[in-house]
Amino acid sequence: MEVPSTGSLDRLALLSPGNSARGSGRNTETVVVEADSSLLKIEKLDDRVISEIVSCLKVKSSMLAHGACERVKKIAKMYTKELVITPILPELVNIVKDGPGTPLAVSALSTLAILALSPEGRQRIVMCGVLTPIIRLIERSDPNKPNIDKSLTLLMNLAADQVNRRIMRTEGVIEAVVGVLKQMPQDQVLEHSLGTIHNIALLDNKSKQRALDAGILAPLVKIILAKTAVSDTSIPHVRAKMFLAELSKLPGVDVQIEELTLKFRMSNARDSSVSMEDPVEDQD
Repeated sequence: MEVPSTGSLDRLALLSPGNSARGSGRNTETVVVEADSSLLKIEKLDDRVISEIVSCLKVKSSMLAHGACERVKKIAKMYTKELVITPILPELVNIVKDGPGTPLAVSALSTLAILALSPEGRQRIVMCGVLTPIIRLIERSDPNKPNIDKSLTLLMNLAADQVNRRIMRTEGVIEAVVGVLKQMPQDQVLEHSLGTIHNIALLDNKSKQRALDAGILAPLVKIILAKTAVSDTSIPHVRAKMFLAELSKLPGVDVQIEELTLKFRMSNARDSSVSMEDPVEDQD
């Protein structure tokens, strides 16, 4: 199981064929945070703290709400399981429901992504109704906006739960994320899009078929054929190659992959030949 990290809190949950991550089952990998001096400075999660944070989150037009999100992230270092059963979690979801494209939603989404590292948090976040506003945001927005990346990070972590995966499949998450892949966004968004699809569909043929029906083959082949200095070792390239290998096990998909590969290679060759031609100078 691969858990890439870009910081002490910004971690992702990623499934592999040998790790089904069924909620709190034996196959679930947990991230252990080593004790350090910073943990001693974390405030205790008591009724007063919960009430203060909820009150600040309700003031959505104020910087108090942003500060409350940062406060939750710090408390989550030590009290994640306790946090997800408080009124704080549904209040964070309400921020996303009220305006998933707002700057405050960026803070709320990144906070929810941290809480979704907990099996209990994953299920409760979905139960609070976070999927619908996220799907609408992904379908209608520029894929390179920060809200999209944070939404995909959250979806990726939520999909580490078996029950959530079934709900996400029926709610249209796969189609929305394939739509992002078709736009070939920046690498980080591409990485989290592929991670979300990977988690939802890797162990489920119904989800794989929905991804195929949504047109996932073309962007996967394009990612693999893309030539950059680090393309063969980049996370998007590795994930695309892994998922394409899984899809190729379905009937007739290997033929479609070959046809798309040939088509894109011919197109790339034509583009290269055109760019190498000398410009024609105008003659008087």
